[in-house]
Amino acid sequence: MKTTWKVAPTFMKAKRPSLSRSWTWQPSTPKKLKKRGGLLTDLEESSEINACSVEVDIEINGETQTWLHMFKNETHNHPTEIEPYGGAHTCIGGCIRDPLSGRAEVIQGIRVVGSGNPLTPPHDQTLEGKLAQRYIATRAMQGFSDYANQIGSPVGIVKEYYDDGFLAKRMELGALVAAVPKSVVHREESAPGDIILLLGAPPPVATDWVRR
Repeated sequence: MKTTWKVAPTFMKAKRPSLSRSWTWQPSTPKKLKKRGGLLTDLEESSEINACSVEVDIEINGETQTWLHMFKNETHNHPTEIEPYGGAHTCIGGCIRDPLSGRAEVIQGIRVVGSGNPLTPPHDQTLEGKLAQRYIATRAMQGFSDYANQIGSPVGIVKEYYDDGFLAKRMELGALVAAVPKSVVHREESAPGDIILLLGAPPPVATDWVRR
């Protein structure tokens, strides 16, 4: 399956492209990527529907092994608007968390964001009740970088799109690609009577909830 991306030039001081032309996704295949359509015949099936895992056969030292090629993404548009560092931090963090829970290795991180022009003085562009675009853009990048870089996750794609259409609602998308041998992934179902162990130091709110 080949997907074609067509992206117009990003922000230029002299002239901004309209929102309708700033980012257009045009896949070269139909949008229905379901098994019944015959396009995802290698999609792994499980009771969990939280990401996409594709079964692939690879050769390692002359031995053919079945691996899971995982794709995960999250959008933290509103959280990043109200708290840029934490919103972007937990955006890529959630993507990293899920494959790691299945013993997968994170191969590559991806970040795609949409913002108003961060070069415009705050008083000229900031909407009532909103943070300045420059503050959101810089703090969000710091949040994303601190999470991905500190665990050693390489980031292969970073795209930032600047357009007035993002003034009212920012776009913050984090994604990644991961892989793991299928043989080491174990799935089990919980049942009534199972004992749940909480490890670590939960925040006060979580502690209060547990006590109730």
